[in-house]
Amino acid sequence: MGLTAIILGVVGAAVATATAVTSAVGGYMQAQQQADMLDYNSKLAARNAEQENLNAAAAQARAAAAADAEQQEYLRKEQLEREQNAKLRSYNLAVAGESGVGSDSGSSLLVAVDNAVNGEINALDIRRIGENSANNIRYQGELNAFEHRLNASRYSAESSMLSAQSSAVESSGKYGLITGLATAPVSGTLAGVETAWKFR
Repeated sequence: MGLTAIILGVVGAAVATATAVTSAVGGYMQAQQQADMLDYNSKLAARNAEQENLNAAAAQARAAAAADAEQQEYLRKEQLEREQNAKLRSYNLAVAGESGVGSDSGSSLLVAVDNAVNGEINALDIRRIGENSANNIRYQGELNAFEHRLNASRYSAESSMLSAQSSAVESSGKYGLITGLATAPVSGTLAGVETAWKFR
């Protein structure tokens, strides 16, 4: 009966030790998997942040190109307005000359000056409209870029937080493994076997 008790004691202690070791290793493996998942998500968030920064730069570049094109289009319209006004003034001078009315004095001169001023005002209005339109396009580009940079900041913060969580979980898993192995009932089991052996 003494030998059976020793064997049962040893087997029980071995089972307890194996259970403790298995539990510690299982906890470590679970923590390691969670840490790996958090690390993956951290890297994914970092890539998203990088992409958002690229999107911000692209939004600004597209807006700048579109604004420049818009401004060039309105400068072309402004030039066209001036050319049409010059043709209109030339036509009016020709009509006045044909009718025998002098174009360098009196009401003909006032009409010519008034037409020239109005034509220039129209041309400058076209320029102003073009500048406003181009500025609106640039402003929209800046808003889009700001939104992308804001998203990039959020992703960067998320990446940092997930990385810190990954490190904490990994450290916790290692600590659990070490303490689990350190507190396994190995020494107590050996002492129990030794005691049982002495009293057999």
